[in-house]
Amino acid sequence: MTRIRLENLTKKFGKEYAVRTLNLDIHDGEFLVLVGPSGCGKSTTLRMIAGLETPTAGSIIFDDTAVTHLPPRQRNIGMVFQSYALYPHMTIKENLAFGLRLKGVDRRTIMESVKETATVLGLTEHLDKKPAQLSGGQRQRVALGRAIIRNPNCFLFDEPLSNLDAKLRVQMRAEIQRLQKRTGITSIYVTHDQVEAMSMANRIAIMNKGVIQQVGSPTEVYLKPKNKFVASFIGSPEMNILEGILTRRDGSIVVETPIGSKEVNPKLFDVENRVGSKVYIGMRPEHLEITKAGEFTLRPDVIEPLGSDTFLYADTPQGLMAIRHKGLLTESFLEEHPEIQLTIDEGDIHLFDFDTELTLRI
Repeated sequence: MTRIRLENLTKKFGKEYAVRTLNLDIHDGEFLVLVGPSGCGKSTTLRMIAGLETPTAGSIIFDDTAVTHLPPRQRNIGMVFQSYALYPHMTIKENLAFGLRLKGVDRRTIMESVKETATVLGLTEHLDKKPAQLSGGQRQRVALGRAIIRNPNCFLFDEPLSNLDAKLRVQMRAEIQRLQKRTGITSIYVTHDQVEAMSMANRIAIMNKGVIQQVGSPTEVYLKPKNKFVASFIGSPEMNILEGILTRRDGSIVVETPIGSKEVNPKLFDVENRVGSKVYIGMRPEHLEITKAGEFTLRPDVIEPLGSDTFLYADTPQGLMAIRHKGLLTESFLEEHPEIQLTIDEGDIHLFDFDTELTLRI
């Protein structure tokens, strides 16, 4: 098992920063997910850990050994890419054995390792087939097998499920999680899919423009985002965010928005000295409740019945808002309720400074 530390890690391409002064401690045996939009620097970070990119500055440390300038073959990593990268002319058995053969491992040990790996991944009956004879999910298992058979210090996953359909992605997510728990190998997983991040990670590191915005458990980053970017990126549908102004009304502090106003608890948010200032107010779709008399008024015009849940969408002067309703609603709801009232618990709102976009939660 390996602890991985990234200290002031920086990568520039010309004058542009891909990764800027990144500091991160990945615990021994942890499953950490790097997540963020395209171009945020997550894959570049992974490639530097793998030794496929040379840092402009900073250090990469495995346990107590600096590996910053070691070639990939000396880092003992298992890497799984978006493409399966299998040898099409070789059987599955030969694909699995290839890395050990290059290391000069004896034939008997190789065969035992291949058999054990195939059993773990459910590939035993496919060992004599070639990659073209397998499904996408089976080929991804072979790619995983090539990584784990080497008994690496760590797993590095670079968007390995992007080529699979939705059903297979769900299945492979579970298989990767089971594999990591069984082996206990430190794993870093890169994805732009926040659903993958939330469902798989012990901890999530959210990146934007080469900078880590927040690191924490899935629950922590979902319930307590440190800034507006994290709040809007994590969650599906994303958090509803509106501009508002803090005012005093009847001795209370409220945030006024184009669709209504909400009282703010100064014990929860740093707002006492901000009256008159602009803020962002965030509300997750599942925390908005349809009621007879609420703080907000919307006119929904799109409905998505999904069985156990229904999503309603409404235009506002500041963009689209989503409401997640527990239970099934049909199109007739829109005809019967052209206008709806919404309420939200004071503890479920999020407030962000208008200039810094940092949370105002105390």
